[in-house]
Amino acid sequence: MNVHTYHTSGGKDLIREYLDGLPKREAVEGYFILESLEVEGISFLEKLNTRQLERIMGDQVS
Repeated sequence: MNVHTYHTSGGKDLIREYLDGLPKREAVEGYFILESLEVEGISFLEKLNTRQLERIMGDQVS
């Protein structure tokens, strides 16, 4: 799968710029996700661990 990031008319890559501004651990995770999407395609999203997010969102809804 080809993953395209957003580039401004001036050529800035806003996605990579954002990832580069994150703490190192979070940036590595972001780049890992981009690379995994390129290799495995959209099915990779099913492998992501979203239980923590689901728990937080469930707490807010309750």
